[in-house]
Amino acid sequence: MRFYKKNYIKKFKKKKKPITIIYRLKNNFILNYKTLAIRLTSDKFCSSLIRELDKPIISTSANISGFKTPKSFSEINPQILKNVDYIVNFRRKKKSIYDNSIIIKIISNKIKILRF
Repeated sequence: MRFYKKNYIKKFKKKKKPITIIYRLKNNFILNYKTLAIRLTSDKFCSSLIRELDKPIISTSANISGFKTPKSFSEINPQILKNVDYIVNFRRKKKSIYDNSIIIKIISNKIKILRF
């Protein structure tokens, strides 16, 4: 997996919204999935946690497809909370200022915007 269009990513980052990039996998090595989504973060807490762990954070989405995106911890579906390994006790009362992330898909070195 390589970034070919860094200038596009910089343009999206100016929107100050989270960015999710979907890559097509050549080999179905992860539970037979054909794609892998990676969230780019500019959140200071998440960035420092990733640096401290020296590893990426692997997570599910905080919402179920087709349902409203939660804007705070209290709006996350209890089924999701019940099935995660760990929940950070931080900013649980804070509301997100974003409705959704920007979602882009990289296919054959081209960027397709799925949600802006």
